[in-house]
Amino acid sequence: MEETKRCPYCGEEILAVAKKCKHCGEWIEQKTKAEEQEDSVKEDQTVEDDGNVWGCLGNVIVIAIICAVAWLTLPSDTRHKKELKADMRECIRDIAREYLEREDALTNILGNAVLNSKTLSDYAIDAIMKQRLEMEIRNYKVISLGYIRDKQTGKEAVASVAVFGFVFPFAHKIVETAINTE
Repeated sequence: MEETKRCPYCGEEILAVAKKCKHCGEWIEQKTKAEEQEDSVKEDQTVEDDGNVWGCLGNVIVIAIICAVAWLTLPSDTRHKKELKADMRECIRDIAREYLEREDALTNILGNAVLNSKTLSDYAIDAIMKQRLEMEIRNYKVISLGYIRDKQTGKEAVASVAVFGFVFPFAHKIVETAINTE
């Protein structure tokens, strides 16, 4: 019994070695096994390429959405600066408290009175910061960074990050280093 196959044009059963369909009259190309394997590989690559294109496009769309949300929710420079300044004040208060704990009783009593009077301590702290430290907010559209620069040494470091509607200050170590290196 001879092997058969279906005609690619009319679907009727014909001999596997036929060059022309006896039912519809169409010429049938005979491909070698190497050509069939080559066609199969090309089809697989086309499917993979389409998947890669859509995968990449999907990634680009997701990144674009994240950037748009970050841009739309970025805190204002004023709010960022205010929160960084509050963190710096708290840091300086902590340093002052630690210093007062090491001094004599009179200094400790006077120092605690100054630190516990919020208005006075904010003015004193702002004077220390103005004399020694400079603060700058750099806005990069989807993220902003708060920098602290030591006026005496010229060293600068990132002290806060603002993104997605939040400000994340981490000035403690930077301020502490600037104040304690006299």
